[in-house]
Amino acid sequence: MGFFSKLLVGGIVTGLGCKLFSNYAKDKERRKIEVEYNNELSKKEFEEIVKRVAKKIKRINSVTIDNARIEGKVISQSGVSDWYFIADFNDWGYIDGRYIIESDNYDSEIPERFAELVKEEINKIYEEKNANINNVIKKADKKESEY
Repeated sequence: MGFFSKLLVGGIVTGLGCKLFSNYAKDKERRKIEVEYNNELSKKEFEEIVKRVAKKIKRINSVTIDNARIEGKVISQSGVSDWYFIADFNDWGYIDGRYIIESDNYDSEIPERFAELVKEEINKIYEEKNANINNVIKKADKKESEY
């Protein structure tokens, strides 16, 4: 590999590293922001949604909620062990149905299925209250752009 090839590869790797660090720093800031519950979606409603959806998925053993960040404990298929996932619905202080998944088992569809069901329930509540979820998404996007 010639000098210019190494320089190009090094630049790409450095650029990716800076982007990943930037995303990590931004994510860290996002997590610090307390969720602003409102008339459209109260804290109690969100917690009820999470618990109701968790009961629908047999292998989810338990869920805990901290600032719209949900940690789920899943029993393995064999039943011998368990693993965890996080579905983070804190979108820069708002709950608008968008989420980030972290998982000990990325081969499993359980975390994504769980998050999608929660998202559907959130959307139903906004629709029932004739609230425009796009307004909430715009607020979250505006707050994100400040960081």
